[in-house]
Amino acid sequence: MMTAAAGIYLLWNAVSDIRTREIPLALSGLFASAGLIMCVYQGRPLPAVAASMMPGLLLLMGSLLSDGALGAGDGIAVAVLGLFENADMLAADCAAGFAAAGFGAFLLLASGRKGGASLPFLPFLAAGFAAVHIVCALQC
Repeated sequence: MMTAAAGIYLLWNAVSDIRTREIPLALSGLFASAGLIMCVYQGRPLPAVAASMMPGLLLLMGSLLSDGALGAGDGIAVAVLGLFENADMLAADCAAGFAAAGFGAFLLLASGRKGGASLPFLPFLAAGFAAVHIVCALQC
């Protein structure tokens, strides 16, 4: 159930990121509240929850330090995902998302597009999320 909720949240935000280059903060607040309730219900220890949210908080700090070159919404979305997944799964999701984004950027540059344009990250993170969870489901 937690994976399904995370997937729905991520897919919704990925579509919004493609269309508007923004994520709906109200949706993030709603899912963060639901995630916190589920963490308490499942008895997840606070250090484990904090560790799961750390990648998102680091992305959010990167956004603040880079004057928005990295979107704050990406950090918020990853932090909210941390409420639904453990740190290991979230790290795998992020690694796969960054790999997909790098491959996408390479394809854009190879097709002759000029560099410097920003790419929405959440669609790549959604692809990485799907890939990690499909591989995990096939191996278990």
